[in-house]
This record gives sequence, structure tokens and C-alpha cells, in this order.
Amino acid sequence: MLPVVTNAILFNTTNADAVLAAMQIFPVTNPWNEDISQRPLLANSDAMIAQISNDLLASRRTLRAFKK
Repeated sequence: MLPVVTNAILFNTTNADAVLAAMQIFPVTNPWNEDISQRPLLANSDAMIAQISNDLLASRRTLRAFKK
């Protein structure tokens, strides 16, 4: 159930988290809602991640929402 919002809510707050958690972005049956945390990994997944990391510039290895 979506919380009642009667005023502006700051983005980085527990109130904002509650609103976002209650929103349904995709239908329940959409594959984006599948929990893949327990699915098997490919045998070479560590090598793929290592290659991606090596291909990135050192200054770009951390994703940031806002650059300071």
C-alpha cells in the first residue's frame, strides 16, 4: 500500500524509501522482478568482471550519481 503523501518528501529519507518501496514499476510477472541472487554463475564470470575492470580507466571504476 502506498503511503499517504501530504507534503514534499526529501529524497534521501526513510519516508522517500517507503514511497519507492510501495511503487510497482513492472508487473509482478515481469522478468525484471525475478530474484536472481541464487542462480548459478557462468564459469568465466570472474574473468569477465576482471576484463571489464581492466578495460575501464582507473578514475572511472566507481560509478557516482553526482560528480563533485
